Amino acid sequence: MKSNHDFKNIAVIGAGYIGAVLSAVLADKGFNVTAIDINESLIKIYNSANSPFNEPGLQELINKTINNNSLTASTDISKITEADVILITVGTPLKEDGSADDFAIKSAISSMLPYIKDDQLIILKSTVPPSTTQELVAKPLSKIAKVYVAFCPERLAEGNAIEECKNIPVVVGGVDDESALLAEEFWTKSLGVECIRVENSSAAELVKLADNAWIDLNIALSFELAKVADFLEIDVLPVIKATNSLPKGQHFVNILLPSIGVGGYCLTKDPWFMNAFAESFGSSFKTAVTSRIVNQESPIYSANRLDETLSLKFPKLEKNEIQIGILGLAFKNNTGDCRFTPSLPAIKILLELGYSIKAFDPYVNDSDYALFNPLKRAFSIDEAMDGAHALAFFAGHKEFEKIDHKRMKELLAPGAVIFDGRMYFERKEIEAFLELGFVFKGVGR
Repeated sequence: MKSNHDFKNIAVIGAGYIGAVLSAVLADKGFNVTAIDINESLIKIYNSANSPFNEPGLQELINKTINNNSLTASTDISKITEADVILITVGTPLKEDGSADDFAIKSAISSMLPYIKDDQLIILKSTVPPSTTQELVAKPLSKIAKVYVAFCPERLAEGNAIEECKNIPVVVGGVDDESALLAEEFWTKSLGVECIRVENSSAAELVKLADNAWIDLNIALSFELAKVADFLEIDVLPVIKATNSLPKGQHFVNILLPSIGVGGYCLTKDPWFMNAFAESFGSSFKTAVTSRIVNQESPIYSANRLDETLSLKFPKLEKNEIQIGILGLAFKNNTGDCRFTPSLPAIKILLELGYSIKAFDPYVNDSDYALFNPLKRAFSIDEAMDGAHALAFFAGHKEFEKIDHKRMKELLAPGAVIFDGRMYFERKEIEAFLELGFVFKGVGR
C-alpha cells in the first residue's frame, strides 16, 4: 500500500528518554516534531534548547533542532491535531504484583480523544503486555476517528541510542494490515531503516518482552558462571569467550558478561511483565522469574566479595578505618542513568558494614548523587583514589579506561584491592596491577 501520507508533522507523547531521542532524531531528519509531556519542568528544559538526559550526541541534536524550529516542546495535548503521526512513549512502571502499570497510557489516550482526526497513524512504543495496543489504544481511538494503530517496540540501548535509532531494524505490528503497512512506510520514509513485520500488534509487543527476557536470563547465566569461577579461582571471561566459539544453529553460543548487576528501567521490570501476563491465562514464565531473582543477588554478592577480600588483605584494620573509592554509579556505561542501578544496593551493603566510601561518576547529577547518601562524593578520579584501600569499578565509563598506573601507585594505599565490576580488564592489565603490589578481584575474576 502506497499512501498519500508525507508524515511531515509528528507528535511524540511522552518526552522522557525514548521520546527525547526519537524527537531529536526525527526533527534532525527534517520532520516537524512536537514533543508533548505533562511535566512542565521537562518541557522548559527542551525549550531552552537543552537535553534533559545525558546521552551522547543528544544535547547537540536538541540544541540544533530547537533552534531551527524543527523541534518544539509543549504541555498542550491539542497539538496532536496537527500531526500526521503520533508516537506514544509514556512510561509503564512495575506494579507490586509484577504487572504493568498502564495508568500513563490510559491517561494519554483519554487526553487524546478530543483531538484526534481521521487518517492519523498512532504508534505505541511503550513496553506493554500483549493485547495492550489493541485494547487500550485502538479500541477507544477508533470510536472517535478512522485511525491507523500499530505497536513498534523501543529497542534502543543507552549510550548508543542515537545511532541505533538511525540504524537498527524496527519491528512493526499493526492492529490490522493497513495499519502495519502504513507504519512500515513511515519508518522507511523517516529513518530509512529495515522493518520487520510480525503478525499483529500483540506479536510485536511479545517481541519486546522476549528481547529483554533473553538479555536478563543471559546475564543471569553469566553471573552464575562467575560464582562457579570464583569458587574455582579462575577467570570467567576466557571461559565465556571460549564457550562462545561454539556454532549453534544459525549463530554462535552468545553468553554475555557478568557484572555487579542489572539495572535500568526495562530489564528490571519487563521479565516480570512477561510472567504476570503468562499467569493471567493460567500459565507461567519461570525463566523470567528465575533471571530476576538471580540478577537481584548480583550486587549483594559483589559487595560481599569485596568485603571478604578487604578483610583478608587488611585484617588489622577496623572496617571504619578502610576507605573504598568507587568509580561509577550509573547502571549504564557512559551515561548518568541511575534508575534501579545495581551500584545502589551494593553501596548500601558496604556502608552498613561500616566502610568509608568516596564515589565519583562524571555523568551523574546532584540529585542522583543524593540517592547514595551518606557516601562521600568525590569530584575526580584522583579524589576517589586518594588513600583508598580499594578501588572498585562499578561502571565501565570511558573516562576510567586510561587511569595512569603510576598515579594509582601514588594515591592508593599500599596493597590496595582493585575490584572489577564492569571494566573487564584484560590479563595484561591485571598483571600490571599485580606488579604494582595491588590485589585484583572481580565478579568471576
